[in-house]
Amino acid sequence: ADPHRPEFARAAAQVALESGDAQAAEALLQQAVAAAPEDATLWEALGNVLLARGDIAGAEKALAKARGKDTNSHAGTQGLAKIALDRGNRTEAERIWKDVAKARPRDPEPQLALSNIAEAAGESREALTFAREARTVSPCDHRVIRRLVNLYEARRLYAAAARELEGAADRCNAPEYRAEVAELRSRWSETLTESTGSEPTL
Repeated sequence: ADPHRPEFARAAAQVALESGDAQAAEALLQQAVAAAPEDATLWEALGNVLLARGDIAGAEKALAKARGKDTNSHAGTQGLAKIALDRGNRTEAERIWKDVAKARPRDPEPQLALSNIAEAAGESREALTFAREARTVSPCDHRVIRRLVNLYEARRLYAAAARELEGAADRCNAPEYRAEVAELRSRWSETLTESTGSEPTL
């Protein structure tokens, strides 16, 4: 890898990692960050490799450097939040993503991450609230639409999922979302037949 071309270092490290040689991947990235210490993406890549190798302290240090080098992106955020969650510190993981949300108010990624954290904790309502906030931030982002639909479907709220798809089709000029509506309405009818005659509530 050419240390003067960070993208080459990242690509070479990824190839090494995928081939099972995490040690070589780390060595490539250590060389790269030494040559380009201001590159947040290199620090993030190094942190992720160290995380994969089980070096939590080293990973945390590298990921924190990534965050410090580029506070306007979410470089390092995912890894730092994962470390916090692995330690059972949900509050810290949420704080990390909320800081990103403040720095990047037009980016739905923090709300999507917070929605995932809430769902993993079994908090469906909060997961849905964060997903709706993501839709407010980016109404036509496919990840946001899919997240909302998946949350509704997981709770068998098929009518709500269908309305979400129809709304996305209209506001985003994306008729492909309508293709899913008929199937969802069919599932909703089956749910009504099997239950007491009303849609389940969240």
